[in-house]
Amino acid sequence: MTIPPIPDDNKTPDELFQQVAAYIDEVHGIIDRRDFLELKGLDDFIDYLCGRVMKLTPDEAKLYGVKLNELLADMNDLQARIEAAKLDVRAEINTLAKQAAAAKAYKPKGG
Repeated sequence: MTIPPIPDDNKTPDELFQQVAAYIDEVHGIIDRRDFLELKGLDDFIDYLCGRVMKLTPDEAKLYGVKLNELLADMNDLQARIEAAKLDVRAEINTLAKQAAAAKAYKPKGG
């Protein structure tokens, strides 16, 4: 399990983008390992990051437009991976339930 980054006014937007990118990379690894995942707080961090960019001068904020678009793409990719992993787990559970039912049905009575 990993905890989403925590907003920090002392960090630059670049450092915040690096934090969220590293976290997203780590989440992909967690999904691959099928480990417990904690995403609570990620939305708040993204909102915080966007708010920090919005407080910059228009010229400074424009510099982060590409990074914001990349972050949106990363978040969409992450959502798709989580949904796919959820479907995989559901399919495995269904398969195991069917196997358990079949084993029970073929188990000799009284034995």
